[in-house]
Amino acid sequence: SLDRSISCAARSLGGMIKKESGGNSDALDDSNLDTFQYAARRFVAKYCIRQKTNTPRYAIKYLRSSTMDKESSFQDGAADLITEAMFLSSLEHPNIIKIRGVCDQGPSGFATGVEGGYFIMLDRIQSTLGQRMKIWYKNEKKIRSKHLKQCWSKKSNKRLERRNFVERLLCAVDICAALTYLHSHRIIFRDLKPENIGFDCRGDVKVFDFGLARELRPQDRLLDDRYNLTSYTGSLRYMAPEVANGKPYNLSADVYSFSILLWGICSIGIPFHKFSREKHATLVVNGSHRPKINGTWPFPIRSLMKRGWSEELSERPSMDSCFKILKNELVELRDGDTTGLDHVKRRSTFLIPKPHLMGYSKSQKSIRPKEA
Repeated sequence: SLDRSISCAARSLGGMIKKESGGNSDALDDSNLDTFQYAARRFVAKYCIRQKTNTPRYAIKYLRSSTMDKESSFQDGAADLITEAMFLSSLEHPNIIKIRGVCDQGPSGFATGVEGGYFIMLDRIQSTLGQRMKIWYKNEKKIRSKHLKQCWSKKSNKRLERRNFVERLLCAVDICAALTYLHSHRIIFRDLKPENIGFDCRGDVKVFDFGLARELRPQDRLLDDRYNLTSYTGSLRYMAPEVANGKPYNLSADVYSFSILLWGICSIGIPFHKFSREKHATLVVNGSHRPKINGTWPFPIRSLMKRGWSEELSERPSMDSCFKILKNELVELRDGDTTGLDHVKRRSTFLIPKPHLMGYSKSQKSIRPKEA
């Protein structure tokens, strides 16, 4: 299995890497929401391969020397990077970032103790969803400014707002397509947030940073189709209540996270803005407070959000259902236009690395799924 392969690769560090650990934070800060469990998970893409046009297309990802200086952060960071390499070498979807190569030494490169001793090469992300949302917000603000209201007719403003909403909804559909693909292979992402959604050089949506992803194993399954997995995993703002409370959970935890993210994409807002950790725990995790839904949004989207962020796991729709609902709404808003919704993979100029370079032995089975 994938977890067995990760454990095997981790032994090259001189000991079993601790795959799961806890953490604390005093405030739900907008700029640093993922410090609760893996405070040391701070990777950097410092170098890139440049084409003749000097446009960076690929990035190198490895551990900072400051992360490697401390044993605990080194173990957590190395486990995350190995996990990400394992998953990305076995996944193939147009909205999931592609891995293009790894260092020759494989995971044993960590034993050198040198920054960049172990690295993976990925498609370079040109911008994140968080950055894109700031641009959307500025554009929306311009549309609603007094100057434009005077220059344009009300009908023109409405048409422009609709076009912008369709653009944002297309982004949500692409994210949903990637998560649907992961869930079809029993993989839970666990860290969905704007900072982990990017846009490549073509402008295509890419889900990245698989350090917290896990393959759901039959031996961890409980009677109610929930699993014994690490609690408090991911970013609190988008974390499902059952995850925050340390209860067993399943794929529907990603559905909750996606529903909160979907609200942010549609509203161009920050969910639970300026909530302290304590306030969030009281009102959201242990309460029923959720973002206010705009009544002008299509009913199926409003209904999807409400069901998706329900406290009851059984009330949440599957990710596949979310995808179908959003896709249908998008097609309707685009007057029947289905362009860009086939979600077929693009032609790649680089081969995905061989599994044994990721720490697999050649005899081990990969989790490489069938084509989406």
